[in-house]
Amino acid sequence: MMSAEPIELKCGSSIHTVQMDPETCIREEDCNRTYHLYIPDSLCNAGPESLKEVGTLPLVFAVHCFGCQASAMENFVQVAQHFNFLLVRPEGVQSSWNAKYCCGYALDRNLDDVGFFSRI
Repeated sequence: MMSAEPIELKCGSSIHTVQMDPETCIREEDCNRTYHLYIPDSLCNAGPESLKEVGTLPLVFAVHCFGCQASAMENFVQVAQHFNFLLVRPEGVQSSWNAKYCCGYALDRNLDDVGFFSRI
């Protein structure tokens, strides 16, 4: 697995791409994996002194269903803001995941979704 590049953290929603190991991808475009990251205001508005009060925030992955996109999980952004957690909405390749009993393209090509989540 390739090493992850650090990302610039900013308040609100942002889109990021990770490059997967080419040996785990059949097509080059399957190696560029996208996810949406939401950081709540409480973390961004905290100065260095008040970060201690914020503490460690939970990290939640909202995974879309087969045939959908990450935008289907956008309603969790308000929940993340209200309950103060970091939200990751990963994007499946061709709206699919490498899951045991479903999920089309990613399963057929044995894409490394676990590696993708680990890279995030």
